[in-house]
Amino acid sequence: MTEYILNDKKVFEVFFRTEQVLQSGQFSAMSKFETEEIKFWIKSFNRYLTKKDKIIEMGCGSGRVLKALRSAGFSAIGLDNNKYLVNYCKNRGFDAFYSDAAKRVPTKQIGKFKAVGIAFNTLFNFPKNIRRKWVNNAYDLLAPGGILVFSAYRNSRFSSALIKERVKFYSTVIRPPKNFSIDFFDNHSIGGIRMVNPKGKTEWFSEWNNKNDLINEFHSWKKFKIIGMEKMKCGIAFNVLLQKC
Repeated sequence: MTEYILNDKKVFEVFFRTEQVLQSGQFSAMSKFETEEIKFWIKSFNRYLTKKDKIIEMGCGSGRVLKALRSAGFSAIGLDNNKYLVNYCKNRGFDAFYSDAAKRVPTKQIGKFKAVGIAFNTLFNFPKNIRRKWVNNAYDLLAPGGILVFSAYRNSRFSSALIKERVKFYSTVIRPPKNFSIDFFDNHSIGGIRMVNPKGKTEWFSEWNNKNDLINEFHSWKKFKIIGMEKMKCGIAFNVLLQKC
């Protein structure tokens, strides 16, 4: 299988272009998709938090969600394992820390939070063993009774229109060599956004098939209780809200 792996600097460039392209309005379905998820976060935070409560986003990227939360009156900090993205967030006026959420996060240095967020299916772009490490770190970052908000997509089960737009979108922001197609990509935390050539086998890390599969996995974590779960409009996807036990 031929692979095209992006280094940290190129991953940063992808995130930078992503924000610019989404703001341009040329990918309306993608924009609506992200907006729906961010609205779920803000609704959840308005219900369970005060504006003074501390929030951290694991895998903050270029700060798209941090910006939206700030506009909604919340103060959030970011965590990412890409030094270019961390510095970019700092230059935008956000507090951001460099740390790999798949490893041990320095909770003593960062502190405790009333809410932890993991946006845009980041958590379910990983295989289960890596996903569990992120969840364990989220648990350690949360204060007692704190909440964890994230999304879970089945990439292969989106509407055909959204799949078509997503392929065009990622081709635009990633700019792969001509002999590559975006059949598969994963989060930069485990090796960069990866694309395989058309002969490569398409893989998906989101192994679940239905809502019950997700619920069973959440129960297996044994650290949280489910307090909110909403199906998204785009297809087989959910916004999820858990509370630390």
